[in-house]
Amino acid sequence: MMIRYSVWLLQLVNYIDQAFPDLVYMLPDHVIQIPFEVLRMVKRESELIVPSGMPISSNISRSDLPSGLQSSLISEDESGIRQIQKEKQQDRVFYSELVMFISKHFIDDRIANPDLKEIYLVRLNILLQHN
Repeated sequence: MMIRYSVWLLQLVNYIDQAFPDLVYMLPDHVIQIPFEVLRMVKRESELIVPSGMPISSNISRSDLPSGLQSSLISEDESGIRQIQKEKQQDRVFYSELVMFISKHFIDDRIANPDLKEIYLVRLNILLQHN
């Protein structure tokens, strides 16, 4: 949900930036920071080391199961694959919107505050380090 909210927020900010270029500088800073905090969360999550459990082995194959149970397992697999594809598409949109915003503003002459420029540079660095 956080990624979906961040995508919506980034699309809104990018639209405002395109339609009304000077208005984006009046937005509160925390509005801009939300997607970057979500990116940091995703980055931390991908770096977690999850201990692997013991594999569960079974001598029963799907062909040994009743046909009704086989079809329900197949439909669960297909829905899981669709869900993963949907999440990957959502991640791509998130990253493209984030790249669009940061690439437009990290070398912006209208930003006079050197600390803010440094923050954008750090954000770009975090974005580039993420797979």
